[in-house]
Amino acid sequence: MIKKYTQFINEGRFYNDKLNPQCWDEDGNFNQRIKGKLLTIANDFFNSLELEDAEIKDIVLTGSLSNYNYNKYSDFDIHIIIDFKEVDDNIELVTMAVDNKRIIWNIKHNITIKGHDIELYIQDISDKHTASGVYSLMNNEWVKEPKHNTPEIDAQEVDDKTKNYQSLIDKLDELSSDDNLSMEDLDTYFNYAKKLKEKIHSSRKEGLDTKNGEFSVENLVFKELRNSGHFGKLIDLINLLYDKQFIQ
Repeated sequence: MIKKYTQFINEGRFYNDKLNPQCWDEDGNFNQRIKGKLLTIANDFFNSLELEDAEIKDIVLTGSLSNYNYNKYSDFDIHIIIDFKEVDDNIELVTMAVDNKRIIWNIKHNITIKGHDIELYIQDISDKHTASGVYSLMNNEWVKEPKHNTPEIDAQEVDDKTKNYQSLIDKLDELSSDDNLSMEDLDTYFNYAKKLKEKIHSSRKEGLDTKNGEFSVENLVFKELRNSGHFGKLIDLINLLYDKQFIQ
């Protein structure tokens, strides 16, 4: 059964009738206090990278908090735009270096604004904006303003697939809690957990590449698993099962 847009507006599950009122006023203006905090955090992070020859071209907000598909689990996705060539001609090397530092920064810092986590990214100026909503915090204007569409969402399929994955992860968690597992079982469960994670990621990517994009079943299933904590549990299980293989 396909639940249409108006029903999900009322449920507030996948889509909303206006931008997040915690961040945006009725006239579509971004909250200046939040903007100031986000810019300070982004600049502090960038300065910690010590990229002396690179300068910030823009700092933008993207993701669901710059669109109508936000929920209480949404992050402030902040992209710091620079020209990677100002750092080094080896773009691949620069990408790996800044992404590594980004991950470490996000792990070390637990900052929330209005209950939403902050995720920082360094983006090359040559990368195209693929998101449907991109807002420049530096210039206080839309780079790409989101359109309020009326998506049709197959909620039943989302629920069915989500519950199936949740059951698999919960069962794997139960099996992995046994302290007397054989090396063969540990190896089996570890490989299965990795395969399951890769399947969820691959399915999401394929869904995002379809015409339904953010509202594809595969992407919504990923978000439901993330929001319920099951995707995080799966990652923890992979780490646990790996470690158990070496404990004597």
